[in-house]
Amino acid sequence: MVQIIKGDIYWWKYLKHYKVWHQNAIRLMIFQYQRKHCLFSISRRRLRD
Repeated sequence: MVQIIKGDIYWWKYLKHYKVWHQNAIRLMIFQYQRKHCLFSISRRRLRD
């Protein structure tokens, strides 16, 4: 019984940590994508002018 509870707590902590990391990773990916997109559109505008 105790082992199962300990395992569940460990699993829950791991899940919580992974969830936070996952959200941060997605945010970072979106941020980098937007930044690349911005740089790309700026360079395209420069080429047009």
